[in-house]
Amino acid sequence: MDEASALEPSVRLELLAEAQGLLAAAARHLAALVGADLRRPEDAEQLSELFRAVHTLKGLAGFCGLDAVTGLAHALEDLLDALRSGRVDLDADTHALLLDSAAALGRHLAAAGERRSGEAGRMPAFERMVQEVRVLSRALSKDVRLVVNCEASSLDGLPMDALSAPLAHVLRNAVDHGIELPDERVARGKSREGSITVRAWRTDSLVALEVEDDGAGVDVMAVRSAAVARGLLDRAAAEAMGEQELLEMLFRPGFSTRAEVTGTSGRGVGLDVVRTAVARLGGNVGLRTRLGVFTRVIVTLPETLATV
Repeated sequence: MDEASALEPSVRLELLAEAQGLLAAAARHLAALVGADLRRPEDAEQLSELFRAVHTLKGLAGFCGLDAVTGLAHALEDLLDALRSGRVDLDADTHALLLDSAAALGRHLAAAGERRSGEAGRMPAFERMVQEVRVLSRALSKDVRLVVNCEASSLDGLPMDALSAPLAHVLRNAVDHGIELPDERVARGKSREGSITVRAWRTDSLVALEVEDDGAGVDVMAVRSAAVARGLLDRAAAEAMGEQELLEMLFRPGFSTRAEVTGTSGRGVGLDVVRTAVARLGGNVGLRTRLGVFTRVIVTLPETLATV
């Protein structure tokens, strides 16, 4: 059985609908980039938003087994990354190429949607998380168990449609960056199977969602080295920063400790997407880690978003 076939039909249908929404958002950002000057902050932000939409769409397409969409989105990321770094100019020809790429993505998504038009139903948020972790862990040859340690009522009234994409990024980071391969875990004295635990709770003022994995943790020294190597910090400033300050670097657009880009990571947009999406809801995202032990992402939202 391939990875995509492990998804429930209702999950695949939901992901396809989200992908269509992301493509519509990408089209809006593309329209805003007509005649843009990427030296202007507002235009650079439009490009960043376009990058985030394409990156998230690629992840959803990967879950659905849409290889053509995944490949096109990956190539489009390459072009957007070149624009973001200044290696390519945003002239009329480049903008036309972006439009053609978006149109091709739309055709493939429309065809996939037609094939799935007879599928119906909607899967609860936590069941969908289980499906997504199962698919990605299989694709990466890892053994991962998702534990949901909260009442479904903890999420009553929250805008789960808006939270689904950032939560998917957090889960993807946990499986890809956090959980080690089975043999590596055994060599470190751990069980072959890694675990990701999702918790949710409420207080009088906020709703909290926490995703914790028992994987490799974040190598803060590697973050410091990457920040210096990428010219984001000079060596003296990097050496003076504490652990939490360095962890904040992981939320910067374009930052990654990966030397190579893969199908699931290396672009440096995962946590950037999470914080941006949660900030739009009035919330915040924090990160805690211990090297070799765990990584914990905490999303907090104002309780006023939810209705009890």
